[in-house]
Amino acid sequence: MRIALCDDDKRYHTRMEHLLTHFFAKQKISDYEIRTFFSGRDLLQAFMPTAYDLIFLDVIMPELNGFQTAEQVRQVDAQVNLVFVTNLRNYVQKGFEYNAKGYLYKDVDQNQIDSLLERLLSEQQHRWDNSYQVRLKNEHVNSFLDLTEILYFEIHNKDTYGITENDTFIFRKELGNVEEDLKNRGFLRIHRSYLVNVNKIFKKFNNFVTLRNGTEIPISRKYKPFVNEKLKGRWK
Repeated sequence: MRIALCDDDKRYHTRMEHLLTHFFAKQKISDYEIRTFFSGRDLLQAFMPTAYDLIFLDVIMPELNGFQTAEQVRQVDAQVNLVFVTNLRNYVQKGFEYNAKGYLYKDVDQNQIDSLLERLLSEQQHRWDNSYQVRLKNEHVNSFLDLTEILYFEIHNKDTYGITENDTFIFRKELGNVEEDLKNRGFLRIHRSYLVNVNKIFKKFNNFVTLRNGTEIPISRKYKPFVNEKLKGRWK
């Protein structure tokens, strides 16, 4: 987990680093990083999309306060977890305008940190298990495609299309690379141009599969033996 602490109080950094480090030690997690920033401006100058999984933002800071900083963060990264920290209790509701994951007071203790991080790690794992991170065409931030909603991926020229019942997501990636990324995650290559969500297949016929929404996808001669083996016994 990659964490940024943004606060103009050095004592707060020291305390939070201690609490966070203690949590990761208890959980036997070694793959984490904590970076500290003393102003919103410093954070934004170093910030890039997907650079952090979690940012703790002090509400009251000079020049840019926590909410102003969060507003600029959200313009380039809609996914990063934000947690606001303050001694003031009348700003709680405003924090959720930025899709905050929490609001902590500066007298935060170990139990509160443990509870917050356990929840966020659980949510993160769930998102990883059920999503696919891509940079959509003509966008500047990464997005997470919900794999439970994807019917199939299709390559067209140099773009890959992720198709759901209601949306089409376009990104620049070879279908073979998508197939490798999603290995053992329920997707089956049935044609040089198609990678299908197995859970969305309603029926397999001789030369095509029919998806649950009625879409028919061809099975190429090259992939037919492989598809037959993978789907053997699925329908009686």
